[in-house]
Amino acid sequence: MWFSDRSWWQIAAISLGLNIGIVLNSVTLWRVAASWRGVVDGARPVSTRDRMLTTSTTITNAAALVPAWWLWTENVIELVAPQLWRIPIEVLYLTLSVDLAMYWLHRLFHCEPLYRWFHQIHHTDDTPNNELTLFVMHPLEAAGFGFVVLILLAIWPVSVVGAGIFLTVNLLTGTLAHVLVTGSPSPSARWIGGSALHQAHHEVPGSAYGFFTTVPDRVFGSLPASLRTPRPR
Repeated sequence: MWFSDRSWWQIAAISLGLNIGIVLNSVTLWRVAASWRGVVDGARPVSTRDRMLTTSTTITNAAALVPAWWLWTENVIELVAPQLWRIPIEVLYLTLSVDLAMYWLHRLFHCEPLYRWFHQIHHTDDTPNNELTLFVMHPLEAAGFGFVVLILLAIWPVSVVGAGIFLTVNLLTGTLAHVLVTGSPSPSARWIGGSALHQAHHEVPGSAYGFFTTVPDRVFGSLPASLRTPRPR
């Protein structure tokens, strides 16, 4: 592969460019979604702090590709050839595994003193959100997500296509999760993660730690009442 002949600083430069593009795409998607939902005017103005933390997160995410590339060159991480029947399984594997791992990592960061030291940064300006809120976090948290993905890639090989689709789903979910919700949650929000789940997390302390789905919150008893499926009478 072409990447095997690159130096670490070339990989870092490529990764930085990719991550800048990811931020720009996320900002564009957020503005389109917020405009469609009619909540643009209610958004919190972007601050200098938001820009600084977004820059920090972007650099951290870019740096995470360097150890991933090195592990690949050392055959710790293997990338398999894309196969049509296998790609959906790869995406499902990464989505459900990351959902469960990040649930517990998120819940851990809500414990003291980790919350005060790290995660409180993301909760300083809870609602309403803006187009950069997804990236407003401590660098250690951004690194934690990358570390989780690296472990999962080392456990079970996936293709570049499968990993790419997963990262796209991750970006879409993360961006839309930070668009303000108005009115009652949709029926799908009771099971699928997104803005309703994440907004509930910011509004109800000690609940809604999940990301892609509400399943971990349901299983481990942290689902807020607003997202529970009513029992038939």
